[in-house]
Amino acid sequence: LPPGSPAFAPAAIPPPALGIAAATPIFSVAYGVSFRPLPYTEPERLVRIFEANRREGILRQKVSEATFFEWRAGAPSLESIALYTDPGSRPIAGSSERVSIIGVSPVFFDLLGAKPILGLGIRKEWEYGRTTDEALLSYGAWQRLFGGRRDIIGTRISVDDDDSFVVAGVMPEDFDYGPRVDLWRAGFLRVVTAGIVRGWRYDHVVARLKPAATVDQARAELNAVAARLAREYPATNAGWDVTIEPLHASIIGDFGQATWLLLAAVGVVLLVACVNVAGLLLARSTTRERETAVREALGAGRSRLVRLWLVESALLAMLGTGLGVLVAWLGVLALKGAAPPGIPRLDAIALDRPVLLTPLASSLVAILIVVAATLRRSAGLPPVTQRLQGGGQAGDATRRRTTRDALLLAQSAGAVALVVVAVMLTRSFARLAAFDLGWSASGVVSLKAEPPVPR
Repeated sequence: LPPGSPAFAPAAIPPPALGIAAATPIFSVAYGVSFRPLPYTEPERLVRIFEANRREGILRQKVSEATFFEWRAGAPSLESIALYTDPGSRPIAGSSERVSIIGVSPVFFDLLGAKPILGLGIRKEWEYGRTTDEALLSYGAWQRLFGGRRDIIGTRISVDDDDSFVVAGVMPEDFDYGPRVDLWRAGFLRVVTAGIVRGWRYDHVVARLKPAATVDQARAELNAVAARLAREYPATNAGWDVTIEPLHASIIGDFGQATWLLLAAVGVVLLVACVNVAGLLLARSTTRERETAVREALGAGRSRLVRLWLVESALLAMLGTGLGVLVAWLGVLALKGAAPPGIPRLDAIALDRPVLLTPLASSLVAILIVVAATLRRSAGLPPVTQRLQGGGQAGDATRRRTTRDALLLAQSAGAVALVVVAVMLTRSFARLAAFDLGWSASGVVSLKAEPPVPR
């Protein structure tokens, strides 16, 4: 395109916009799920603990309350340890509304470093496992069920017609742990009999390590407790030991392995986009060599020309980046809406500052490529008078061909890498889709019945 052509900007803006629009939503998923720090105090010290029976191939089994008490007493490397249940849905008495409830140890929120924004929270003097009538509301339930009333603290709310709780606080809007729930209740939703029935492995355990403790140290202490319990209670504890893992790794599970493949695909897409933009800008610069020679003849120094190239390249790159980010924002919303169940930390996926650094960095790379290549080319150009007279054309053609070949090589390499990643993803998906489950899923449904707990 000739210098000043009105068609140049429409040709230069779409490549970075398309690359950023395609790559940024994927990067937001990878970062939000695998790399964003957990929203708790010193999350690197948080761990989840499971019972395990390796002879039966069970690596992550829920925990019985009796075993939990033994762990709490026999693991000095744990600063704090808490039980919590699976969520249960229960109706509010006299209403069509239902609430999702999780029973927690009273120390649960202190362990995570979470404080209510309203109210004092669950009283600390209650013992582990003892059922109380205190509960904390989630911010969403506070708004949805009670209109954000600030006088809700101390209100007694009935569920199941024969059970009730007192609201002791409201948690912050951004507080989240595990499944989305409306209410965290001190104690548990079922009758507490697991203290005597050691085989009832129904609860989850989260713990905080002491500042100087390690996961391996805690594992050794808990396995020592498990070995003692196996000797004392062989009927329920023989063969059972412990699995302990950092909370972040426990939450994301195997998704962390897929993250690196996603990031590889994102990197290749952005690289191809950067090279495309750089190629367009460099192609344009070759048509402006006479203009550049005139500027030099009129007294423009090298720094003045570099500023000109930077401003022009930055303007086009930023326009493409802005358009790409706008489309990427819509893409993130679409991804979250269409995400299949089971993706961990879905609420942490967002188009915020760390994610936006990716398109900005890719634009900066494209600008630097253009300026560096232009400087390299200009360093080998003939004198100004010769360029104004049309000399040095043979050398210019050689330099242009070298630059063009380098760009084509980079684009080809990126395209090949992108095809390889796409083929790997497609083959993996096809293999999973064709996996024989050993039974026919056609027409099979599942349901969960929840009778009133007190009954």
